[in-house]
Amino acid sequence: MARLENLTDRKIERQVLPADGKRKELRDPQTPGLFIKITSTGVKTWMLDYAVFGQRKRKKLGDAKLMNVGAAQEKARSYLKLAISGVDPFEEEQKLLEKQEADQRRDKDQTFALLVDKFVEKHAMGKKQNRTWKEQKRNLLAYAPAWHDRPVSSVSRAKIQDVLDGLMSQDKGTMANRVYAAYKTFFKWCFKREIISRNPMDLIERPFDGERRREVIFTDQQLSTIWSAADEIGGVKGDYLKVIMLTGHRRTAVANMRWDELDLDGAVWKCPASSEKNKQAHDYPLSALSVEVLETINVIDGNPYVFTARTIEPEPFNGTSTLQRVVK
Repeated sequence: MARLENLTDRKIERQVLPADGKRKELRDPQTPGLFIKITSTGVKTWMLDYAVFGQRKRKKLGDAKLMNVGAAQEKARSYLKLAISGVDPFEEEQKLLEKQEADQRRDKDQTFALLVDKFVEKHAMGKKQNRTWKEQKRNLLAYAPAWHDRPVSSVSRAKIQDVLDGLMSQDKGTMANRVYAAYKTFFKWCFKREIISRNPMDLIERPFDGERRREVIFTDQQLSTIWSAADEIGGVKGDYLKVIMLTGHRRTAVANMRWDELDLDGAVWKCPASSEKNKQAHDYPLSALSVEVLETINVIDGNPYVFTARTIEPEPFNGTSTLQRVVK
């Protein structure tokens, strides 16, 4: 039977050990259910007797080397309150521990840098959908190296604002806007996938309002040079370059041009919404020279694209980067 006596750290320390193979228990009269178990080898363990809905249980509360009398009493009382309310305190402790371990594993897998990699690979910013993915990734990572190994959930609105303010203080307003746009897309992606519970970009405004859209006006000499280069290149690439010059349309839209969108007799290109930046279909008139160029292009059976890539399956033209180097 456990002896009932007021417990102190000094009294516990001076306890005579029981005989080999035996143990003794000292109960704390100030805290019902709390007692210390002492073995013949000198191991001293705090224990707790408690009941949940009438079911009696006994569990280890802690090592007496790491927990003094006051700490054991405080922990025991908090556990007894839970037990009285119908909650098993030790099961609750185990659930909390498992949650903490799960959070640690999640945080390890959800560091800022790792999620940026996943974002670049899986989002529309990925390599196939956006050829500026390298620049976008650099904008996300370059200006906040301290975030790389931290959970993305730890990146606060204030930290993001500090990065943008730092760029503005260096007179890098245009770059601040690029970084702002990259952060905005990335954190929205994280929020929609419930990786973060709040979007830190909320209430952060575009930092620089002095940016102006760049205008490029080609001279007659430059246009003549590009046209000559298109003649020299010839084939699909040359025709593609000429149609871009003649229509003034976006390169990706021209690259995706299909024969069923063209009415060469009526000199109209019915550009679908999928090729338009504003996602609205539009009919574009074609000049006589545009029609002339398009009429010289051979139609390939089973291939719907006007400018086609050299692949087994029909695909739109994808050699714009090569053309840029040639023209330069």
